[in-house]
Amino acid sequence: MSALNPVLLTFAEERTVFLKEVNSKLYGTGSYYVGKSVPELLPTIFVPVISGLIQYWMIGLISTSAKYPLTYLLICIIHTFAGVSFGYALGSAVPKV
Repeated sequence: MSALNPVLLTFAEERTVFLKEVNSKLYGTGSYYVGKSVPELLPTIFVPVISGLIQYWMIGLISTSAKYPLTYLLICIIHTFAGVSFGYALGSAVPKV
């Protein structure tokens, strides 16, 4: 849910600007989405890695193999991407803030 909140109002706040620029044929919907998502990739990956590293050993999942912590971090990153995607989907479905 912490990944969902920052992106929830992204499309609703910029809807008028987006519609004006798309109607002027400056760029397409795909270009807009990629332009909004790429700058958010670093925080979307960095935050779950830091919190996942702390959580993994804090809850006692100590392992001698590197496979298990990396799997846990991958699950944390995928979970964050799912939250961001759900926030984008929900935010684009609602036309007003």
